[in-house]
This record gives sequence, structure tokens and C-alpha cells, in this order.
Amino acid sequence: MCEIIKTGIEGLDAILNGGIIYEDSVVVIVRGRRGVFKTILGMQAMLGIQKSSEENHPQSEFPIRFYSLNKSDITLKRMLYGMVVSCEVENVKKGKPNNLRTYLKGVGGGYAAFEEDIRQQLLVFDSNTDRFLRGGENSQITIDYDKFKKLKLEMKGCGVTNSGSDYLQPSLVDFAEKMQDIENLPKAEADGEPPHACIVLDGISRMTDEELERLPMETLKQVLRQRAKVSILIMNDREPLRNLDADIIIDMRQNYDTVHNYTFHELNIVKNVKGQFAFGWQKYKSMNGLLYVYPSIHRLLSQQYSVDNTFVQAISTDGRYAQPFADMSNDRVPPFSLGEGPVTPDFPDRKISENERRDIPSEEKYILPKLITPHKVEKGRVTTIIGNHNTFKRFLASITILNSIMEEHEVLVLLLNERRRGMMDLIDKIRRDAGINPEDAAEAYQHLFFWEVRMGCISPEELISFVLEYIQMRKAKCPKKRIDVFFIDIATVEQCFPMINSESLFIPTLSTLCRERKVDLHFVCNKHFSRRSTVCTVSDTLICTQRNNDKDLKEGETNNEKTHLTLYLEKNDFGPRFNCRIFKMDAINLFVPNLDDTMRFNVRKEDGMIVFDVDTPTEISTMKDYWRDGMNVAPIS
Repeated sequence: MCEIIKTGIEGLDAILNGGIIYEDSVVVIVRGRRGVFKTILGMQAMLGIQKSSEENHPQSEFPIRFYSLNKSDITLKRMLYGMVVSCEVENVKKGKPNNLRTYLKGVGGGYAAFEEDIRQQLLVFDSNTDRFLRGGENSQITIDYDKFKKLKLEMKGCGVTNSGSDYLQPSLVDFAEKMQDIENLPKAEADGEPPHACIVLDGISRMTDEELERLPMETLKQVLRQRAKVSILIMNDREPLRNLDADIIIDMRQNYDTVHNYTFHELNIVKNVKGQFAFGWQKYKSMNGLLYVYPSIHRLLSQQYSVDNTFVQAISTDGRYAQPFADMSNDRVPPFSLGEGPVTPDFPDRKISENERRDIPSEEKYILPKLITPHKVEKGRVTTIIGNHNTFKRFLASITILNSIMEEHEVLVLLLNERRRGMMDLIDKIRRDAGINPEDAAEAYQHLFFWEVRMGCISPEELISFVLEYIQMRKAKCPKKRIDVFFIDIATVEQCFPMINSESLFIPTLSTLCRERKVDLHFVCNKHFSRRSTVCTVSDTLICTQRNNDKDLKEGETNNEKTHLTLYLEKNDFGPRFNCRIFKMDAINLFVPNLDDTMRFNVRKEDGMIVFDVDTPTEISTMKDYWRDGMNVAPIS
């Protein structure tokens, strides 16, 4: 029977198009030089394969085994405990309640230092964000020793040498001992028991070339196939092992980016006879004892569709699509399986839903309030607020964020190289100016999550993978709620994120993936951003901001009295009625001076939404002057 076995490493499963296809036993070879985290990959995949096997067959138990020819028992246990503790920390960070408010215990056996390490990790996490953890001493996790017993895992290293080193030089004798132990395991077919979920053998390539030539590798693979669903052989890419064959071959390597002076790691699925896979090198990273794989942008954008009977029936009964076969003889017409039941077109004509109809403004003067309130339509939309410095782009974005969380949308705000304190102060100031009670806002703030991305060489694949993980996590917890993602000041990638800036497909990929998942994406963009044309092109709604100059002052007016904001609606998604029309509007009394000469935003709450006053929008013919202003572009003569 065919089943999909997941490795537990989400990025690797995505590259394998869901996981390892199991019909009969599978042999996997993991190759790469020393220091590219092959052992971590094998151990993490082993734990994931056991969990996936038990989920597929709840009534059965699937033990796992890990053999090492060059690492001691202490080293293996240290790696295992660190990996399990890191998994629990990740669960805490993702807000899984079954791991909150308990105490770390039961690690034992000389590993009490893990308790202090985990406390330090939680303290650091709690000091940076209060999104999930609330409370001090009780915000701990449980690592009970019984958890390791439930793994049904047996690990066999090489003991400890007299020199005290944990890494040993294996020999044929060590290999023979491990081989004998594997042969003594019961065969699944003979004993009628489920096979082992996974058997991992590490350290083979640490032997000398002469010993490698004498290894009975084909016999070993045959023995493994009889005793485990998935077997993983970890080795270096050395000459005696280079021609070794397997069902799945994974290459791992360390690479260097000479442009950005950055070292990173990549893996590649060289072969997979059990199913399809993504070609090319995919980035991965080791953090806190766990391996994270980030599929390439091309892999994230690719989708596979199967042609079902509904589509075949539609194209065979509709004259427009069936016409190419009209002149064929009967023996040349493709044998379609038409199935039964009414024909439902896969791509019906676009119709406006009732929610969409209510979202379309009836009069032009309501355009701006609709723009700064959450979208209620089913599809995901992309909105961009663009303008020069100090044109209140963040003010508009903060109004949208506050309106979204008041509507109980799940909101993720990405901050590039800045702290969340500034955005939180601005959002809370707008909340006070609008007259919203702290008690009403307290529950709304539970739906707001900030992610502060420090400057550096983070890859675009890693950033997109995090956004998709957040979307998947929130949809699983709140499937009926809308999700909004705000990308604050995307122009920062030019100065602080060279690898993201060098990827031309980053913005289109992020937009496409959010649309597919019915997530509203919001960009706040500086007018001088080099990729502003890309941001504007992918946007469904484009709001341009501009502050008036002192030359517009009339006689008797002061700077504070005249200063106001002009908004241009260049692109919109309000339907054909407003398409290809550009609107200009002025914000009335956007801010006024108080007695202490501080600035106060003039916002109010109306019909449950936060809005501010604008003049009646006027339609203009072109945005040429706006884009030329401040861009040092000579006018066309």
C-alpha cells in the first residue's frame, strides 16, 4: 500500500512534494563534506519519519534506531536532547498551549545544564516579545524523560576512547558489530510485525579507503530494506562511495557568496525514484540543534495540477473546446473518461459577491475610508502606500492595522531593522485619538504580531518561508478569520538586506503566494525605492502620498495652518466602475497644534472604523507630475 511519510522537516518535505512515497522499503543516502550538518539532518528526519508512520497507522508502534561508527553515546544523546528541547522551544514560540506553563524536568543523567540553557532561551524570547509568553517563572516547558522512552529509540555509538574524544576512527570491526546488530533485528515479513520506521547509519565514510573498498554495501542495503521502512546512510562524497546507488540521494554543501561575503548552506535532491522532487540547490540553516530548509522561490511558485474528470467533461461537451477534435476519426479521438453528474466549470465567469458589492463605494467621497479599512472580499489583495519621506505613510498603515485588529483579523507586521516600539506607540496614539477604550483595544491587540528582522544576509527564501509558516499556523488555529501581512518600509532592503534586494522575484513571489492563500498584503514603500515599479505593478490598490509645500501658503496663513496631506488614488480594485480613473483628495485637519505645540492626529471612530476627513475626491487625468517630483527626472520636451 502506498503512503506518504513525512520527514518532519517542512522545507525538505516541500522539496519532495509532500514527503517520501513508501510502497516498499526506501534507502536514502545523505552525502556531503564534514561540517554541513548531515548527522542533524539524519537524526531529525528519523524522528519525523517515526511520528509520520505512527500518525498513518495509529494502532501500530514503529521503533527507530540510530547507529554511529564515529560518535560516542554521550555525543549522540547530547544531540538528541538538544534537538528535542529545541523542538519544544519552537512549540512555545508558536503558542502551542499544551507546552506552556510547565516546568523543565526529567532530563537527568548528567544533562542538567539543559535546564539553564532552556531558561535562558525563554528569558531572551520573553524580553523581546510578549506575543505568546505571559508570566515569568511559570513560563517553562516540560521535557519528561518518559518522552524519550516513548520515542522507542535505540542509539548505539562507539563508546568513549581513552583519549576522551567523542569522535572516533571507525574500523571494519566496528562496522561488523553494527551490521550484526542490524541482522539480528526481526524481519517484518517473517514475524508479521510492522518494520522499524527508520534506521540511520552514520560515519561510514570515516574509514580508510582500503576498508571502504571491502565494505559489503549491497548486502547492507538489502538487510536494511528487510527491516526498516526508510533507511538513511550518512557519508562523505569520497571516491570509493561515489558510485553507491540508492532510492533517494541528497547532496549537502557549504557555499560562499562572493558579492555579499556571506557563507550559507544548500542541499539538492539528486535522485528520487519514488516520486517527483524540486530540482536545484535549496538553502538550509542550522539553528539551536534543528535544521531548517528553505525551498527556492521557483519551487514556491511552482504548482502541479491534475486533470480531473470534471475538466475533461467540460472540454469534451463544450463546442468551443471540443472543436479541435471534430475532424478526427473515431480511432484518433482521445479516450476521455467523462464520469457522471452535472458539469461544473473550473473557471466560471467573474461575478461580484454580496460582500464585494457592499465593499464597493457608492460615492467617490467614501473611497478613502474604504481604503483604510480591512478588505472583506474573499480573494487576497495587495495594497501599496508610496510617497516621499515624512508623508504620513506609516500613519495610514497604522490606521489600517488598527482597523484590522478591531475587526479581529490576524495581523503580522514585518519590521525591517527597527524595533516594534515606534509602531506600537503610533498605533496606540491613534487608538487614543479615536476615543477607543483601553479595555476594547486590549483584546484586539491579541491579534497583532510583530516580527523584527535584524539587518544582515537573510535570504529571501527564509523570509518568505517564515511568512508562509505564520499564515499556515494562524489559518490552522483560526480558519475563518482574515489574515493581513504588513511589510513596513520595504525600501529598507536596499541598505540592510543585500540578498533580498538582489532577488528580483522576491516582491512578485510574496504577492502571488499571499493572493493564493487569500491573505491581504500591504506594502509601505518609499518613492525613491529602486524597485518601486515592481511594487506598483503587483499592487491592486496604489495610494500615493504628498505633503504640500510652503509655496502654497496664502496671505495670513501660518505653516501649521496650511500643512496638510494630499492623497492620490492611482490604482484601485473597486471594480470596473473605478478602473482607469485617478483621484486626488486632500486630508482636512490631518493634524493641528495643541497648546504645548505637540502634533495630534485628528482621527475619529465612525461606524466601528477609524477614519479622518478628506475633501471630495476630484478626478485627474495623469500622475506624471507626481512621479517626476523629487525623482530628478527631466520633463519630456
